[in-house]
Amino acid sequence: MVCEEFELLKDDKRFVEMDFALATTEELWLGEAKSNDSLGRSPGQRRNEASKLMEGCAAVGASGLIMATAKTQWADTTIEALTEERRGRLRAGKAVPRISLLTGLGASPKLSPLTSP
Repeated sequence: MVCEEFELLKDDKRFVEMDFALATTEELWLGEAKSNDSLGRSPGQRRNEASKLMEGCAAVGASGLIMATAKTQWADTTIEALTEERRGRLRAGKAVPRISLLTGLGASPKLSPLTSP
């Protein structure tokens, strides 16, 4: 399968890039795919990326976010960034997508929910 990534706009400016979308008659899920296991090299980059991905989901009314990687698992620092962003959004009363972690792309794929509060 070959497809182009797409960008979501905010105030007519590029806001966040997504790699794929999945839709049914009931739900829309957006996805970000990485060949590595991290959203960024620093804590600030990871927090910023997690925030943009979740805000992008909220902007289009997506029910969920799928984080996909070819690695066998996501780095703990990435999980922490996603978890903290999710908690912050919940405390602020903002929309929070369900998050699923897809690992092992191309070899032995596994899908599991991010189950943190």
